[in-house]
Amino acid sequence: MAQTGLEEFPGLPKALSKGKGKGKWKGRRKEVGSAAFGPSNSKEAASQVAETQAEPAASWTEVVRHRSAPKKQMTSAPPAKTTAPEKPTAPVQPGKKGTPLPKLALPRSAAVIPKLRSEAAARGTTFGAALLKAETSVDFKELGIGILRIRQNGRLGSSAFSKSLFTPCMLTDVACIENSLNTALPQIFEGIPKLGIESSDPDFNKIIEINVPNLKIQLFNTTLIGLKTCKLSNLRFNSDLTHLSTDINCPEGELKATGQYDMKGRIGTLHMEGNGDYEFFAGQFLLNLECEIEKVKRNDGKTQMFLKNYKFVAKPLTKIDFAFQNLFNGREDLAEAVRKFARENWKAIAELVQDPIWDAAFTDVFKNINKYLENVTLEEVLIKY
Repeated sequence: MAQTGLEEFPGLPKALSKGKGKGKWKGRRKEVGSAAFGPSNSKEAASQVAETQAEPAASWTEVVRHRSAPKKQMTSAPPAKTTAPEKPTAPVQPGKKGTPLPKLALPRSAAVIPKLRSEAAARGTTFGAALLKAETSVDFKELGIGILRIRQNGRLGSSAFSKSLFTPCMLTDVACIENSLNTALPQIFEGIPKLGIESSDPDFNKIIEINVPNLKIQLFNTTLIGLKTCKLSNLRFNSDLTHLSTDINCPEGELKATGQYDMKGRIGTLHMEGNGDYEFFAGQFLLNLECEIEKVKRNDGKTQMFLKNYKFVAKPLTKIDFAFQNLFNGREDLAEAVRKFARENWKAIAELVQDPIWDAAFTDVFKNINKYLENVTLEEVLIKY
């Protein structure tokens, strides 16, 4: 029976199992026998298999289950992120990196800021005079330029101070004009901040250069006081009012200049050297002043005037005291010789050094007078012109 059973059910061929052993059996293949009803690991089954293999038997086909390829996992699309509603952001200041630039538009108007040359300022020219002359000399409509307004010191010009400074006079009434000027000028010398007019008394100059033969003097931080005490007299002007001359009388003991000096050279045979503080106490002065008058006809038909191209002659009438500190680095024996010479020859020394000092003062005076004249017209000063 046992043999018959083997014939009907021939034994399976040896199968090799791919076991996943551990330790020393890892990776080795294990022989597995086949019994009538399945695989067997017993010795009896192994002997039966050996007997059976000796006899011819029907061939068996080993059916091996093929493992299907691993299914590709379907990756589902990630869930859409739910974005929170955007918070309103504060406006970003212009100029920061990454911020959009604002849209630009053409300006409705444009401004031009001119610069006045130093030589023009020395002649007494002001911005207002130069711009007014340009306004009346150029046809802006022909150039395609619209309305042009000249703004000076934050305002468009004003005659608010004209009645308080000038008394209108007839052109032929010289005495009236002199009196009007002598009343107005001290107020202009003190300065009018609302009109951008600086002070001329005291008058400050950072540096004044005095170069005379064989002598060089530099005056630093010079302050001159007493100009507002000077009075005009003997006023003269031509018929078309383009040239003016006048005498200026400065009273005794009112003019004073202080500052620092640096001096080196000689006057005649006398050597002079030193640096330090100085003081000049002036006596009575007489100056003759001449200047040109520039008239500009405005678009409204009125006339403005400005002073320019002045020249003067200064004459000291009484003694001037010159006080130089630290002559010859404090050597009193040498310094006393210079002081004695200055006391005895004050007029000669004054004529050597006075012109640069007066010129610096007149430059500031004319600038401030013209600054005031920007705000008044000739018709407001003279009744009949």
